[in-house]
Amino acid sequence: MILGTGAEGASLDSRTVDILCVGNAMVDVYAVTGGKRRGRLSGQTRVRHVESDEMAALLASLNNAVYTAGGGAANAAKIAGLLGASAGFAGAVGAGPLGKGDEPASFFEAELRNAGLRLFLVPGKNPTGSCVILRDGPRDKPEQQTGRDIIACPGASLELSAGDIPGPLLKAAKVLLLDGYILTRPELSEALMNAARGSGVPVALDLGAVFIVRALGKKILEYLNEFPLLHFMNEEEARAFTEITGYTPEQLSGRGPFPLIVVNQGKQGATLFSEGRVITAETEARTPLESTGAGDAFCGAFLSAWVQKKPLAECAALANKAAGLVLAVPGTAVDEKLREQFAALQKAYGL
Repeated sequence: MILGTGAEGASLDSRTVDILCVGNAMVDVYAVTGGKRRGRLSGQTRVRHVESDEMAALLASLNNAVYTAGGGAANAAKIAGLLGASAGFAGAVGAGPLGKGDEPASFFEAELRNAGLRLFLVPGKNPTGSCVILRDGPRDKPEQQTGRDIIACPGASLELSAGDIPGPLLKAAKVLLLDGYILTRPELSEALMNAARGSGVPVALDLGAVFIVRALGKKILEYLNEFPLLHFMNEEEARAFTEITGYTPEQLSGRGPFPLIVVNQGKQGATLFSEGRVITAETEARTPLESTGAGDAFCGAFLSAWVQKKPLAECAALANKAAGLVLAVPGTAVDEKLREQFAALQKAYGL
């Protein structure tokens, strides 16, 4: 594995892309406990962060786990790539002892390349980030798997800086996608948004978590009034945004330079707000094997159609179908069946 070395060392892949996704490079790990842990409330999700040593011990203890390249922006990029879009991902991974990437970095790179992505990965001092999603319940009955633990170790992913993104790569993009976790590092996210604005490149923000909205809702409102944004959030995040800012997405439609707010409503589909218009897109309700990654898939598929100037309703219809497909797998783990399904979607929507 060959890692880039910053803006002056973009040796990994210098070709430009239409959709440039920047975010935390994580290896996601999905496992089922086979029972119910003590103190667990049905449906409860617990999130915690650990250090590298504790994560390594946890990974060693898991049986029959599924590994996949993850992180919000990488998930979105992967789905865009499977739909044939010109997409790329930029992030930081562990360099390993020889500077050629640790084992998780090599896995991460291989899976994203297999989805057709162009990559710009920079080396960090810490190991490649990882996130374990543990679900309770019978292994063979996903509908009975309720509570879950999410244990994250961001590792090298937090070492990405704005200077690591080659200027020509950003300038050539048709859209820059940032996942919400990048917003918690304003020195990185604001530098990238300003650089995109200076190059006339619109920015897509996929908020990714309610806690981000609660912590940064007022700052996000400032971004909406200042930058040309495509703003993605789920229904819970939209409610939190209204609580924090006092504005509903519909009230913001038509104000500021941003072209679009998209609220992903899960089984109810999606609602789009653009220039005073409200567009609804229904979807088929599904029982998920694992819901993590569905919102990222929605975003990646939507942008795949949007950069080709498809009508907004068509972008949302494609995005709903893409999100539905990944509900049948852990995260965005790609098998041959899923690859064939995305190829069929690409053909059906003329991408």
